[in-house]
Amino acid sequence: MARDTGIVYRFDGTQWQPIQQIDATAINEVDSRLTAELKEMDEKINHIANAAIPLYIPTYEGSGQSCHPSIKYFPNKFKSYYYWMAYTPYPDSNDDYENPCIAVSNDGVTWIENPYAKNPIDVPTAEQLADGYHMSDTHLVWREDLQRLECWYRLNKNGAFEQILRKYTTDGATWSEREVMIEVPNATYQILSPAVIYDENKYKMWYVSRRNVRYIESVDGVTWSSEVYVPLDFTKAKRYGETGWTYYPWHLDIVKNNGQYEILASCGNSNVGLTDDRAELCHGISVDGMSFSVETIMQPTPLNSNSWDSVKLYRSSLVFVGDVVKIYYSAYNRNGKWHIGLSEGSNIKYLVGTIPSDSDSYIIPNGIKLAASQKLLLETDGGSYINAKEILLRDKGIAEGKIVIGKNSEGNAALSIYNKASTLLLNMELNELLASRVKTANFYGDSIYPNKLQQVTSYAKLRIYATQSDKGELHIVSPGVGGARLQVNEANTLEIRRDNDQYTANTKQNGIILTGEQVMTEIAGAIRWNPTTKKHQGYNGTAWVDFY
Repeated sequence: MARDTGIVYRFDGTQWQPIQQIDATAINEVDSRLTAELKEMDEKINHIANAAIPLYIPTYEGSGQSCHPSIKYFPNKFKSYYYWMAYTPYPDSNDDYENPCIAVSNDGVTWIENPYAKNPIDVPTAEQLADGYHMSDTHLVWREDLQRLECWYRLNKNGAFEQILRKYTTDGATWSEREVMIEVPNATYQILSPAVIYDENKYKMWYVSRRNVRYIESVDGVTWSSEVYVPLDFTKAKRYGETGWTYYPWHLDIVKNNGQYEILASCGNSNVGLTDDRAELCHGISVDGMSFSVETIMQPTPLNSNSWDSVKLYRSSLVFVGDVVKIYYSAYNRNGKWHIGLSEGSNIKYLVGTIPSDSDSYIIPNGIKLAASQKLLLETDGGSYINAKEILLRDKGIAEGKIVIGKNSEGNAALSIYNKASTLLLNMELNELLASRVKTANFYGDSIYPNKLQQVTSYAKLRIYATQSDKGELHIVSPGVGGARLQVNEANTLEIRRDNDQYTANTKQNGIILTGEQVMTEIAGAIRWNPTTKKHQGYNGTAWVDFY
């Protein structure tokens, strides 16, 4: 059947002959819907390797934005920790803070700053920063023979200065003085993302320069061999042959595993600028490390996904822990925020993104945005979540509460709190606190303003304080009936006023007990009990007069 005309054909052995015409609208609608659903499913399958949320990596300047991860795993721990990471903060791509830092972990998910030494371990001088110098591209090297951890990193001024530096430590606390390992005369070329291993009694370094991978080696780390071009074959990469796409390597990591060299490279499109480049992660294996055939193992999530890794996948680190391969990858999103995520699996071709939901110290970093229909799951078992308008907090089997922002029944913007039965417990509207069911035991501290509630000594006391801009009052409303306000406008005088606050209101009660314990304010219309004469009296504006 031809979809555009609805004509049904039959093959007679020689050619197709039309035999019937039908209305193809319904068939085309079903086909279009199935095509869209299959495309959506394909997107989800393609991005299962991407971590839904990044890891929280602390940064010394407080942004929580980081990149350039390089991780070493120690089966028997190094100074009390299994995992050591070198990385650089990169808040909103500000390279003034792109200095080498160290973090540690015992599960590979929950990271803290190195407890033995302050971050960063090195910074450019103030003069260098003012002149456009910056650091970047951290990489860790373990020297088993010396039992020391080395951090290699880059110092450069684009087009004018290029150095590869090193510091090392044997105890995690004391770092050596900065050493210049490589300096490029007149910065005639760049040494990007150096990946260094110590193997066969020498340093082996791969790096990116002039949009290709290069290799050099050195026995002492100071005198280096001439560079060798290391070709990458992109034939198996996902976008190979796509019109307008030409692969090139940008940042990389190389490790030696089971006698072979494995590369993990951020590879982009040389036909576009860095800002628009949708770089992906490519992996390959080589016997000698002198050439690699690579294929795509992870791509950025769709640009419209609002995910933390929706623009570009950047410098990453390849780590083997037993039979598990872990990929720590840095990326940034449409808001220009940089983070590091984790994906792992038993096969590098079938990775699954890790969600750090079991970390008590996990904090959602800046820059994650949710669409109106999306929820951020906080606790997979209890079901706590955050979406654009509400927060649900649930301790499974114990308690549940929900905080909602929106318009209340009166059409005013309000913050509302509900219990598990969806009963409204608290409605906070602008400068008012309207309570339909409030127990003073529910309030602790004194931080609700401008009208401040405070629990004092006993759960039976509720205090309301006025601010300089608003008088203190208790406003009680009965829907469909009316309201009243309790105010203090004169010393030692409680006023009950109507809901419109224009006139005093009535009271209805079984009785009034007047004690006469203190001197009564002389206001016309006042009533008091005189404990001396044992009589009730009223004040007529001039004197107190006995009622009987």
